[in-house]
Amino acid sequence: MPFHRTTAVLAASLLAFLLTGTVPEAGAPRLFRIAGEAKDAKGKLAASDELAFEESGVRVTIRYLDAPARAAALKSVLGRELDLFPDRTEASRGYVAFALEISSHSKSDLLFEPGQCRLITDKYDVEFPMEYTAIYELLSRQPEGAPSLEDVQKAVFSASATIRPGGAVRKLLVFPGPRDSRWKGVQVRIGALHLTEKDLDAVFKFRKFKVAP
Repeated sequence: MPFHRTTAVLAASLLAFLLTGTVPEAGAPRLFRIAGEAKDAKGKLAASDELAFEESGVRVTIRYLDAPARAAALKSVLGRELDLFPDRTEASRGYVAFALEISSHSKSDLLFEPGQCRLITDKYDVEFPMEYTAIYELLSRQPEGAPSLEDVQKAVFSASATIRPGGAVRKLLVFPGPRDSRWKGVQVRIGALHLTEKDLDAVFKFRKFKVAP
């Protein structure tokens, strides 16, 4: 193989390792990252690390978390390393997780019910968030010394939450990985925000953005 071609292959492999921790084989799929759908100054589709929704004094922000970011978020609450929601593997669908923050400056209490949220892919898979029962089952399969359900609930939305005026809550919203891994785009529907005077329905779009070699 000519020297310049060898150098190019090695450089591409190094980039893949830095981004994913693996070296791609010949013919492997292109690298990508998952981010929110936004528009740039020219109105073209662009990646955004964080998306936001505001209405009636309620503000919702959401950010996709890759596996290392999920582990870091759990560690910040639990105080130790824990790979509780890993990525997809050949043997498992894995998980898709988001950092979700809800703040309210409305005049009434805000009720958030995570069980009414949905993750919908462009392959028509629909997933529901991990709630109390699903997290309990997951923890029951962990080795001895796993954190308690109560501790994990401090980091993950698993039950309804009431947010007082002027208050805020930030936790992980975790879904089982979609059955079909070939999806390119997903919608996260937060259709579970209840004020006394009205219900709010926030929809966020995420997609796989190609990472140029």
